[in-house]
Amino acid sequence: MTSCKWFKTRLNFRSAAFMCLGILFWIVSCEKGDLHQSGKTTPPTAITVIESEAHFNEILEVSKNRLLLFEFYADWCAPCKVLEPILEELAQKHKKNLSIYKIDYDYNRKLSNLFKVPGLPYVAFVKDKVIIHSILGLHPKKSYIKAIERYLK
Repeated sequence: MTSCKWFKTRLNFRSAAFMCLGILFWIVSCEKGDLHQSGKTTPPTAITVIESEAHFNEILEVSKNRLLLFEFYADWCAPCKVLEPILEELAQKHKKNLSIYKIDYDYNRKLSNLFKVPGLPYVAFVKDKVIIHSILGLHPKKSYIKAIERYLK
């Protein structure tokens, strides 16, 4: 019986030691950032995230007759995540004539209501402060290219 108590005490000590080491490792990794990403930086993006209604209004004022594309997204939206690299590629390709912006649907409810966003992802094409075209849901890249080329003319 004595050896059994010793075994349980030893086991509890080991469990506690491993738990402390685990917590320590977690704290250190949080301070340094993601361990898998250490030494790497995220590449610059050609898409600007709109943080506020004031930022949105400022963009509209300076855009003049430039074609603007606004993507409404949410972090929980899987199709939005699929659309992101497509829009990034298009932003790089058409950066001279097109500006692409992302608006968080949950965070910017006033803008979501202004655009009457029916679902996600929702992409609105704006020119001269007017919505000229919109795409609801995830579509093939061809659909976005056709719309961009149509309104860049």
